[in-house]
Amino acid sequence: VAQTYYGAQLANERVIITEADKAFNKRLLDEAHARNRAGAASQSEVLNFEVRWRASEAQHIGATQDYRLALIALAALMGVKDASLPGEIALTPLEPATEEELSLPEFETLCNSAWEMRPDLEGSRNAVNRSKANVGLQLAAYYPTVTAFASKDASRSDDGNFEGQDFSSTVGVGLSYNLFAGGKRRAAVAEARQAKKEAEYRLQAAEIAVAQDVREALTRLEAAQQQLRLQMENAGYVEQNRDMVEKEFQAGLTSLALLNQAQRDLVEAQATLALARASLRSAWHSLKTATAETLSSVLANEAE
Repeated sequence: VAQTYYGAQLANERVIITEADKAFNKRLLDEAHARNRAGAASQSEVLNFEVRWRASEAQHIGATQDYRLALIALAALMGVKDASLPGEIALTPLEPATEEELSLPEFETLCNSAWEMRPDLEGSRNAVNRSKANVGLQLAAYYPTVTAFASKDASRSDDGNFEGQDFSSTVGVGLSYNLFAGGKRRAAVAEARQAKKEAEYRLQAAEIAVAQDVREALTRLEAAQQQLRLQMENAGYVEQNRDMVEKEFQAGLTSLALLNQAQRDLVEAQATLALARASLRSAWHSLKTATAETLSSVLANEAE
């Protein structure tokens, strides 16, 4: 559900990007029409912006379709009836990353949290405890069995009025010990001890696997943070370049092809930046899953 949610956020961001691209090309198309009527722009320039505007409109239609399909998939995963979110519900926009999201947590802290909260490790620890108890159970066969018993009886044959002499009490203690079992007890204890070692080895392997999950998730998060910082800078430079090229084109200092390329670069850079933001949120969620933080939040909500 979380990954589908981030995918839907990314699809929504692409709708916004293509809408801005369409508006930009529509504005240039209107300006080209005005300059053409004034004799300051050729018909080929008008046709260029006409083609660019229609291409951006097609991109916007495709992005809108992808967003609607993402919402349907999200609704289905959430168990919403008819796989359709209500019309008044909208996704939170894909906001810029915060300083906290761009900071890298310590591996030791995350790993300790995972070892404490991961349910698979808890199951492995319970298996070790069960195996320890089973060893004690098998060792108990070496000890004698003590049985204590007590009873109080009453008997009268003449009438139903019982008196003191009609009652009798019995108290006893029995002791039994198996002197020879043909090696059965020794074999059972050895088997229980080996099962205990196996459970301990499995717990150790589970702890290593958890540490691997956390470290891999942390590595992916670090790469996502680096990618986002890079794409933030790149998108800023590309937008600045597009604005400069647009001004130069309007002043007649650069070519139409360069303006087209600058706008394409901007749309691509904005889409890559949106992908980097979504990837960062996805990486954070994967890390929280590896440490069982997502599970703890669910359990806390259920407790409330």
